[in-house]
Amino acid sequence: MISQGTIMSDAFIVYKKLTRDNPDLLHCLCWSHVLCKFGYAVEISKEEDGVWFQNMIRYLYLVEDENIIMERTPDEIKKRRAEKDVTDMLIALHDRAEKLLRTKGNKYSDLMVTALNYMLYGWDELLRSALPLCFAKNYRNDGRYTIDNLEAERTVRPITRARKSSLHHSSEEGLQMALAYMTIIESAKRLGHECKDFLVRAWREAIYGNNDLEAMLQPVVVAK
Repeated sequence: MISQGTIMSDAFIVYKKLTRDNPDLLHCLCWSHVLCKFGYAVEISKEEDGVWFQNMIRYLYLVEDENIIMERTPDEIKKRRAEKDVTDMLIALHDRAEKLLRTKGNKYSDLMVTALNYMLYGWDELLRSALPLCFAKNYRNDGRYTIDNLEAERTVRPITRARKSSLHHSSEEGLQMALAYMTIIESAKRLGHECKDFLVRAWREAIYGNNDLEAMLQPVVVAK
């Protein structure tokens, strides 16, 4: 069990409990998840106010792009994130979200209300630090932290997609067949083979009686 360090994720309650039970474990919330919530409100429910929140959050990402382009060190990144323009953006985000939710007569879609509450729910989670701007305090506190966890999300997406797809196999035999295919495909990829060409070649060899899959999976040697 992880007891110290930093976790960056969405606001899933499991992570909240994990950090609550382990004071030395820091939870950084992912700004991309917040941005997506407002994106749904704009795209599906046509919420004009959602556009404002999107633009404000995108400004935070422009700062991160700037950090990458300027090749800043973690200390320099921390300093840039602490500057007045970023602080003003965060204050504006928090204050407007609270104002919209408490103003009587505002009729927002469920998606917009969800986005506002999601952001403020993340903000409130870290109020135990008794500091303002708690939602952003974590990623601003250390320049080694990124603004979101998209790199990790992209890494595990193929795995989670395959896991979800496996729920729809019609039989245990079908699942075992799918697992065999995925094992071969991932092995071929790791050894430098182009998957489609490898499978075509492997089936062709099998038709002619060559079942030595291990030999066919020898690593690809790239000529220098």
